Amino acid sequence: MAKSPAIKYFKGGLTNIEGVGIVRWWLEDDLGRVTQHDIRDVLYVPQAPYSSLSPQHWSQQSSHNHTGASSAWCKTTSTNCQLIWNHGKHVKTAELDKFNVAKFRSAPGNTKSVVNCLLLEEQLGL
Repeated sequence: MAKSPAIKYFKGGLTNIEGVGIVRWWLEDDLGRVTQHDIRDVLYVPQAPYSSLSPQHWSQQSSHNHTGASSAWCKTTSTNCQLIWNHGKHVKTAELDKFNVAKFRSAPGNTKSVVNCLLLEEQLGL
């Protein structure tokens, strides 16, 4: 069996890519409204300490999901980063940390997705 490709993660750690699939994220915008985002062709890296979101990939994929969220983009200033979607109707803002990294949190209740991923891992024998 071929060895899975590895990626270098934050702080220099290496971890294996176990697959490619679809991620369903629920984002709560700055006004408290929650919307669903299905992002295809996402790397599955179960050992990674965080789930990473590529704003460029999210924007490219947003026009393909069933929520109708199109015209999505990311705006970065010297102090924050904003995800903007559905023709500007939704905005999610995150401050940049001392390393210039914006950390977006998923909507409350998104832990159900984590449980589903763990069940899927168990079913697949990962």
